[in-house]
Amino acid sequence: MESASIQEIVQKGCRLGDIPLLKEVFKSHPQFLNQTDTQLGWTPLYRTVICGHESATRLLLNLGADPDVKSKIGETPLHQAAYNSQYSIAKLLLDYKANPNAQQNDGDTPLHHAAFKGDFSMAKLLLKYNSSPNIPNTVFGRTPLHYAVDYGHSKIVKLFIKHNAVTDIEDIGEKTPMDLTTNTDMISILLKSKEPSELASSIDNSFNSISSIDANPNYSQQFNSKFSFISQTSNYNYEKGLDLYEEKTDKYAENTEKTLDVASIPYHGRSVSSLFEPDAEKSYSDVRPSNLLTDRARIISFGGNDKKSALYSWISSVKLEGIFDTLISGGYDDLGQMIASMKTSLPITERMLSEIGIKKPGLRRRLLAALDEEAKSFPKKGKTQESNPFQCWAASSSNTGLINLQNLKQWLEKLNLSHLHKSFVDAGYDDMEHNLALMNSSWFITDDILLNDIKITKPGHRHRILSKLKEECIGFETMKKNNGRPSFKKCAEGLIIEKSSTSSACGMCLLM
Repeated sequence: MESASIQEIVQKGCRLGDIPLLKEVFKSHPQFLNQTDTQLGWTPLYRTVICGHESATRLLLNLGADPDVKSKIGETPLHQAAYNSQYSIAKLLLDYKANPNAQQNDGDTPLHHAAFKGDFSMAKLLLKYNSSPNIPNTVFGRTPLHYAVDYGHSKIVKLFIKHNAVTDIEDIGEKTPMDLTTNTDMISILLKSKEPSELASSIDNSFNSISSIDANPNYSQQFNSKFSFISQTSNYNYEKGLDLYEEKTDKYAENTEKTLDVASIPYHGRSVSSLFEPDAEKSYSDVRPSNLLTDRARIISFGGNDKKSALYSWISSVKLEGIFDTLISGGYDDLGQMIASMKTSLPITERMLSEIGIKKPGLRRRLLAALDEEAKSFPKKGKTQESNPFQCWAASSSNTGLINLQNLKQWLEKLNLSHLHKSFVDAGYDDMEHNLALMNSSWFITDDILLNDIKITKPGHRHRILSKLKEECIGFETMKKNNGRPSFKKCAEGLIIEKSSTSSACGMCLLM
């Protein structure tokens, strides 16, 4: 099996938290355990953590996953666990020696995230594992204490001071934490803290220990030597890692419940939020061997983040699952806000999507068309949308085109242009139903798009394609999966009619 196909299996297994699949694929292909994807630099462990699968996270760690591999923006799995208030997963990563002071490209540590959000329980957990409140980020030169003060999280400020936070570190604007607040209670807390001179030795020791970790290229190797089941190449011991996973699962869950101050953890961090697996994720027949196929119901969780769950469910419904990770990484993780922005004077643009890493123009335009469709579907305030019994069936919520829909390859073969198939796929126009639906949207395919995006240089070929798209696009009105497509039959006179519907075809449809 090709490397790309195996990586796709791994990514899907991690998104779903599919432990049987992950066990099987890593047994045969252990070299993929710490491999990053080419687009975002995510490891299987990072993807599993971001989707909130604790058991799958534990499995990967036991099999030898390195918790300190960074993504392209410098994030480790612990950064994501801290940002999403995943307390049990964060503790699990820390128990497997994840670096609590790892810095992103902008210099933020996991503790910066906890301070910014005011997550006391996460801050307390990170500090217990020697996270430092005195590390400035590289963008603003601010420490976690700066953020805790600036956002008024007095409880966290007290916690940081208790753990030797230095109160007079200046950011790049020469502001100390005290310069960022006018709150008298906060100022009082800072004034009551220890004098910086009394902390000098402890701070030096703290920075020395951090520097020794970051400066030591053999850090991961030293960590691996402590756990014989962890390996990077030839020392890989799958069976031992699997045995350890099975042995520790129940015991670890029990110890975690005792260790974490569960009563103090906010409900939003412990909520069980999940969605049923989308249709597109129920089968791996396109990428994995038949002996791996299963047809069982499963639930996919995003670690209590309902916004991510809603986004994934929707992105699957418009057949664009492949860009889900990119959207999350780029900060487009709230479907409601994305749809709402399309109705403002500053909507999401192709340029914005290109900047976050969606390189194929077709994928960008298909996403924007789908968002536009959702934005237009919201009825105006105070009005409800009534059904029209005389509505043409070609304008229904599912695609009811007059043609028998073919895939892109078949469609191009019909035009004697099969050699252009790769050009369409490379540009992100690989879904024929979407291509036809785009023609009925604001994001329709034009001659310029065929020339500049799909790289079709011959004018005659472009004209042939556009003519056929315009001819066949009638009835293709939605970007959503057409799972319930109605069936049609020809009457004696040769007109196409719907078998079971109260809707009738309009005059234009009859003419067509």
